[in-house]
Amino acid sequence: MTVSASRNLSASRNLASPSSPVRGWMRRFALFVPGALAACSNLSILEENICGNRVIEADRGEECDGEPGCGARETAHPCRYTCEGGAEPACPGGYGCGADGVCRRPSGHFELILAVSTETTQDLLVGDVNGDGCAETVYTTRRGSVVTAFESRSPGLCPASEQSLRTRKQEAQQALGPAPVLAGLASDEKLDLITTGSGLLGDGLLVYLASDGPFFSPALYPSVLVAEKDARSFKVQSGGTDALLLLPAEGKAGAIRLLRDPALNPRALGEMPEAVRGASVVSTGDLDGVGAAAGKACDEIVVAAKDQKALRLYGFCGASAEPSFAPLPSPTVTLDGNGTIRDRNAAIAVVDVNEDGALDLLVNATDDKIHVAYGLGDGRFHSAPPPVTPPGMPDQRTSPLALPDDTLAAQLGNPDVVFVAADFDATRPGPELVPIPCPPAMPFASPLCVGSTGGCEAAVADLDADGDLDIVSSEGEEPDLIVRRGDGAGGFHAERLETQCPPRHVGVGDVDGDGVVDVAFFDQVAPSLEAPITALTVAYGNAFAAPSAPATQGLLAEAKGLSVGSFVPGAPGKQILAARTIEDAQAGSALALVEAQEGRLLLAPAYFPSATESTTSVERMTLRALAAGRFSEADDAPRSSLAIVADAPQGVAGPQGLGLVEGDRTASTLRRPDTSMVPPLACDACLLMPLRTGTQATDDGRPALDDLLLLGDGEVHVYRPVSTSFVSQEQRATSHTFRAIDDTSNPPTYAPRPVVADLNRDGVDDLVIARSSAGVLVAYFLEENGSFAAGNFTEVPLDVGCAGDACKALAFAVLDADADAAPELAVVGPGMQAVYDIDTRERKLAPLPASFSETQKPPPGETRFTALGAGDVDGDGVDDLVVAVTSTFLTVLRGIPVVE
Repeated sequence: MTVSASRNLSASRNLASPSSPVRGWMRRFALFVPGALAACSNLSILEENICGNRVIEADRGEECDGEPGCGARETAHPCRYTCEGGAEPACPGGYGCGADGVCRRPSGHFELILAVSTETTQDLLVGDVNGDGCAETVYTTRRGSVVTAFESRSPGLCPASEQSLRTRKQEAQQALGPAPVLAGLASDEKLDLITTGSGLLGDGLLVYLASDGPFFSPALYPSVLVAEKDARSFKVQSGGTDALLLLPAEGKAGAIRLLRDPALNPRALGEMPEAVRGASVVSTGDLDGVGAAAGKACDEIVVAAKDQKALRLYGFCGASAEPSFAPLPSPTVTLDGNGTIRDRNAAIAVVDVNEDGALDLLVNATDDKIHVAYGLGDGRFHSAPPPVTPPGMPDQRTSPLALPDDTLAAQLGNPDVVFVAADFDATRPGPELVPIPCPPAMPFASPLCVGSTGGCEAAVADLDADGDLDIVSSEGEEPDLIVRRGDGAGGFHAERLETQCPPRHVGVGDVDGDGVVDVAFFDQVAPSLEAPITALTVAYGNAFAAPSAPATQGLLAEAKGLSVGSFVPGAPGKQILAARTIEDAQAGSALALVEAQEGRLLLAPAYFPSATESTTSVERMTLRALAAGRFSEADDAPRSSLAIVADAPQGVAGPQGLGLVEGDRTASTLRRPDTSMVPPLACDACLLMPLRTGTQATDDGRPALDDLLLLGDGEVHVYRPVSTSFVSQEQRATSHTFRAIDDTSNPPTYAPRPVVADLNRDGVDDLVIARSSAGVLVAYFLEENGSFAAGNFTEVPLDVGCAGDACKALAFAVLDADADAAPELAVVGPGMQAVYDIDTRERKLAPLPASFSETQKPPPGETRFTALGAGDVDGDGVDDLVVAVTSTFLTVLRGIPVVE
């Protein structure tokens, strides 16, 4: 016969005890009835104190023995439920999966493991930012956010770290925008930080992408879009101000565009002439002097294509109000002799060689010579210095430049050299030419540097504010930048700035407004080994010293260009316009506006693009509310996106709108929100919260998109995402007022976010709890088999025993505290801390006998701000509590498992 171990009997520890009378009876039975045991040939002898005996020996730390998902004797976690290898279900009900692959259940006890002072805290978030199984805390201050990771209970799985992100200008009375959110905009496995920011063009979103660290890196979302792919950008003077000229990619047709103001769409100047589509070298300068005397200088463009004999000259200002890209009256300058434009290391310099006040042209050629064409100041050129003979008839040709010695001539003529020209020697007249070595090399190969190809670049500026010009250059396919600090007498002292990959698109300008020129360029970083990405990097200048070590300022995939200048009319300081390629259905190019703030704070708000027929590039709007949820779809699966409430764009008469904002995996752009399906709103600082709705009624059972709950001033709204917008599903009145911002505190703080709970674990959120402005905890219970969208919910105030103004400082979080597989509610406030069971039948809260360590005292009775978050910060599978006891004091309470 076959005998299996009884599950009921195995639960009794006494069966395995040597002194057990039952065990003694079993021995006698074995002595007197040997035939019966012989018949039960496969009955295992119960051996005590060993995993695998089918007896759960709790005093040995066993929680299972032989059940599905239970670790076998020879595994790393014998007789413990495990959640390794994608087993389903990952853990039994009431258990949580730890970062070490062990399932643990909470005991309801909490111990204090950390207490720290903080900057003035206004908000608190808890979430597993990098998907390593340990939750991080993100608390918001008046200057930004602080991200704290805690060491895992099992050593080596989750390292401790802290990162301070400056996300705001440091203004004492800066108004609060919507609270930050965590959402996987760029990855399904990580949570990015999204907050709102006010920039030069209005309100926008600041997106910080999560890495494996866990650390956040700013994403530079472009706002200005153009149709031409791989567009090349060049800073020019247009009417005496900085502007950006956009040319199609080398060898490609397309429109030439001029951007005079990032708030306006670039102006099309006509199609790229076929004769210069292959232009590989472009330089700019005011060749004709028109408007210079009146402070309205406008540059001309010098373009050259490899193997060609002539430089071509174009202007874009013209005499009419409508600019156009057109050849100058004398449109070409031809190289003398047998020289042509190099196919490697070609360089053009626009400088005043003979110091007559007119700009001249210098170009290196295949004949190993430097060629010069002397400018007449009116857009025409001659092979010899003025005066022109015969008068008024310049030949539009070059001649070999006379150099002071043969050694310099040989260096400049070397095909493995580029050159720069400027007044590096104050003791001699005219500019000096400096050779920059650029030997050929194989493309740089590293898993951290993908698609990195390009030539040598060089820029001239006073990088150390000593009054002498310096040079910063790259070395083609080698990492690092070379800084040559000039001594004012033609000599240089060279130093290296280390980079991870070969730097590209080097630009110079006083980015941080401290009076010293900085160096900006694109390096690459690797948030994970699988996905290196181009990153805007700045080496900040120092007076009378070399620039500081380069620091990453933001991520911009597919970066193609960078310019530093004063691009926003009337704005203080400099800005960076960074160009990138877009590969999605709206293939083309885009520009991100990076704004310099005080304290070397660079912000790149993601503004919302205007409608295609608009003359403006972005819609200037004020954001009122923000939430993240699965509101959109990609590849037949839900994906994270954003819901925003915003005022009508500046200059547009109309009500507030609710819009759906989609990001993408490469941070290429934010789609303009569509508010056409939403009735008018009146939301000053309303609360938004996603609601899980289970699965769609389809054969494949795909997860459904989230609905959206809005709690405002006496109103409750439920919306459903449809395509790229939200559609109103339910609207009802309430006697409560909800606000996301508490303006009565100093400084203002954020109210706790509403929490949602799936009480019966069926994938549908059936409870919402929010705090009203009066301090009432208001619950919305879903009726059985109903939906929020259909209005099948009941509003119930919850009693937690507070009174008066103390209720206005209540904070709460949902967690699993008692291993019953149903969520509980933790509440903290002035003079109180408690955990409640949620009684769905009576629709009320029932206190649990949760215990807190004696060292964890409730918040003081006089505090007017608390915040609470729940999550598994130490990776043991049990929820912990993070408590902002006051605005300047934070504690972490570890949830203790039944079995460690």
